[in-house]
Amino acid sequence: LDAPAESFPVDRVKTFLERFEPALRTLSRAARYEDCDWQLPVREEGFSLLLPHLSGMRDLARVLALRARLHLVEGRYDEALNDTRTGINMARHIGISATLIEGLVGIAVSQIMLDRVEELIDAPASPSLYWALTELGAAPLFSFQDAMRWEHAMLYVHAPSLANLDRGGISVEEYHRALGEVMGLKNMAGGRDEIRQEWLPATGTALALAVYPRARRALLEQGHGPEDVEAMSVAEVVMRYLVGGFEYHRDEIFKWAAVPFPEARRGMVAAQLELNEAVAEDPIANFLPGLLLPAITRASSRFTKVDRRIATLRIIEALRLHANATGEGLPDTLEEVRVCLLYTSPSPRDLV
Repeated sequence: LDAPAESFPVDRVKTFLERFEPALRTLSRAARYEDCDWQLPVREEGFSLLLPHLSGMRDLARVLALRARLHLVEGRYDEALNDTRTGINMARHIGISATLIEGLVGIAVSQIMLDRVEELIDAPASPSLYWALTELGAAPLFSFQDAMRWEHAMLYVHAPSLANLDRGGISVEEYHRALGEVMGLKNMAGGRDEIRQEWLPATGTALALAVYPRARRALLEQGHGPEDVEAMSVAEVVMRYLVGGFEYHRDEIFKWAAVPFPEARRGMVAAQLELNEAVAEDPIANFLPGLLLPAITRASSRFTKVDRRIATLRIIEALRLHANATGEGLPDTLEEVRVCLLYTSPSPRDLV
């Protein structure tokens, strides 16, 4: 994919692509469906969810991009555009799914295909893509807010008992069950302190003794009456404290997903710094948000870069239209580019 056009191994690439013809035919058909539902069992599996289709999609995207590049080298621009269109629709179908990682893979696929768009723009006598890019960029290709919806609720999908803490006291058995679910998350995320089931009661008691004083103080500071706190079991006080801290940091970070990136970035960074300081100050009380919350600032920037890249390519195509229509080369400022408002064809004879 990175080989210069003059040294592109046309015959070897054609031989390689022959084995993928059935897959590419099916992919082209699939990309033209209006809806795509991967039927992922998110509710049943939570953080244990496997996404085996994503690696296959990455591989197919590279094969499709290779064929588009072959068409470009051979001057078959219509076929290159067709493959690029298939790849962008494929990226959209991947990225509109349930999890953040699917959105990021969709973005990666779209970037592979936008590389082909750049090559097409750079090719001799290539058609203008200004209006195609205008339509593509009319709305975000991927929605960061949609990608974060499951991330916001995933803790309760994986550990349902944690969602019931506000419905009254929880029993000792429920507390230990919740602890087991939480420690299961830690082990899944790479923690090394495996906890055997028969150890949970002792582990829960030790955790309660370590956390209870600060948990009780925090609930009082949050406005709970002393009588209400005294009436709660130690287990309830500790779990309300741990889950409440997670919910606070999650909401402080995730709320910015609904705000445009130029405004949201500062808030995301501030919320992430607050979380980092809280984890450094009290790693036990804040291990849930430190363990489970994604790096939302970096993820958000990945979503934004796709839209900005499409906008950049659109500007480049506007400059090409301007130079073609006026014969004067590049303008001094973008304000001088008026030709896109006047005609919709790359041919100057359509200028009105």
